[in-house]
Amino acid sequence: MISDEKKDPPEKYEILHGLKSLLSDAPMIEIAVFDEDLAENVFQSWLKRDHRCLTSLQMNWLQPKLQSRTVYTGLFTTESEPTPLFLSLIYDMTLTWHSYDENSDEAFLNIKTTNDAIDYLYSQLSKKHNEVFFKRAMAYLQQGGGLTEIELEDMLSADNRVLQAIFVHYLPPVNIFRIPSTLWIRIRNEMQKYFVEKDVDNASVIYL
Repeated sequence: MISDEKKDPPEKYEILHGLKSLLSDAPMIEIAVFDEDLAENVFQSWLKRDHRCLTSLQMNWLQPKLQSRTVYTGLFTTESEPTPLFLSLIYDMTLTWHSYDENSDEAFLNIKTTNDAIDYLYSQLSKKHNEVFFKRAMAYLQQGGGLTEIELEDMLSADNRVLQAIFVHYLPPVNIFRIPSTLWIRIRNEMQKYFVEKDVDNASVIYL
């Protein structure tokens, strides 16, 4: 899912062009910014699909985020929200909520833009999966322009900062000095919908 917020000329990043080259055989559908009614209908359809419901208090937390709005992000830049990606990110955040939750997360309430939502998601996953490990894994995927899982684990296993963050209380035998594969698998399972996977030379390559 690509969020085109119209704040930069398309040629600046060429994200869409790159994806069209990468996924030449995949259908692509352009989705404009949601208006308030459509955003709420989509959100409710996701709740129904997953057999979930939120309390009225929790819906009050969400309501401002479903409203169509223009957010000023700089002196001459604006973002139109909610974008499809923004809505998807917000929904994923509610998956950890419980019916008895009555105290809102201040950081969540302060989310106004898609970039805010991505930062919040990264912050939450960093706390859950080890900050150094998570951020380095995401950085390698972004800078590598697509990696297989073995390549990613090789890079993380050769990163001294990652090793020091993971092996705090003990060091593994020298001949198997690698990160446990389960660490990456947990992150992959939580972020799978935000990855693009493509077979290249009979190997599955992950793009972020």
